[in-house]
Amino acid sequence: MRIMVVLTLLALLLSGSPAFSAAPGQDLIIANEADVTLFDPIRIQEAPTSFVAGFIYDQLVQRADDGHVVPSLAERWKLSPDRRVWTFILRKGVRFQDGSELDASVVEWAFKRALDPQEPSQFRGQFSIVQKIAVLDKSTIAFTLKDPNVAFLDYVMLTNGAFIPSKRAFETLGKD
Repeated sequence: MRIMVVLTLLALLLSGSPAFSAAPGQDLIIANEADVTLFDPIRIQEAPTSFVAGFIYDQLVQRADDGHVVPSLAERWKLSPDRRVWTFILRKGVRFQDGSELDASVVEWAFKRALDPQEPSQFRGQFSIVQKIAVLDKSTIAFTLKDPNVAFLDYVMLTNGAFIPSKRAFETLGKD
């Protein structure tokens, strides 16, 4: 859905439509039903903020328009034979807007925040199926589930709590 909105807007911009023509350096304004309230993924609760956050953050995987699960920040993933361990291999060379690098420790930090009882996470319940998160190397992270759970991959791609923000930005600017 996100991709279709962006492609439609891009097509209108490139077509020279008067509704979307602007002098270089001008802003493109897109209407949203309400103001964005915050950008901390684990605290997002309402649709307008979630909609905008979806253009800012990425998840490990995403769902294509045809319904298939496709790579996003993870280039590939595998499920263990006992269906409890999900291992994700991250794309190399991914950098956040602040220049910091995406690696498995950042992914671990983001998911541990979602699970941390000291954090105001709206997604702790969904991710409570996770028993352990392990950084296997710089580009590999494994999630061990308490029991096999077919919903885990959906949680990783469909919840705001699975958006991966820059750890450096949070350390520098704070969660607000």
